[in-house]
Amino acid sequence: EVPDRQGSTVSQLGPGASRKAVLQAEKQMRAAMNDRDTFSYAEFANLAHLLMRYRRYNSAREFAVICDARFGQIAAPEQLLLGDLAAREGNREGASIWFERARSSAPTYGPAHIKAAQVCKASGRLAEYASVMTDYVRVTDEPVAAHVEWLGQMDGNDVSFIPDEVEREFEEICTVEFG
Repeated sequence: EVPDRQGSTVSQLGPGASRKAVLQAEKQMRAAMNDRDTFSYAEFANLAHLLMRYRRYNSAREFAVICDARFGQIAAPEQLLLGDLAAREGNREGASIWFERARSSAPTYGPAHIKAAQVCKASGRLAEYASVMTDYVRVTDEPVAAHVEWLGQMDGNDVSFIPDEVEREFEEICTVEFG
């Protein structure tokens, strides 16, 4: 780490950071963020998620948008955060756009598929839901056990709602992986 690096305080914030520390880091980043090389993706992303945790939604959105603009292809978690904010505001279409962007940025990132599928399901677009879940089972880099967990969370443990083609795809993966 460079000793005079502006972002050193921000980079040291962990998940248990106090509200005071997060707000101090936000102030520090705002003072220096016009210098594109001052802060890394990890610092912007970390702060965006910590701000979300403390319900500073506008600030979280601002830093997540910066992550997307500067580091788009690796900013899938922040694209999900932006989708979550849109969904929280009742904007399903906006949420869907961000979740799809995250799926494009990181095709093997399971949470992007799950969130996109949740919007499809909530919007009554069941064919699209089945397609997204099929993609999820096919491309995610998560272990097979995670599929069971996510699918259970998604449908409130009501497996009867999981589309047949997703269930078939899942069974094929289990056969390949476990024999």
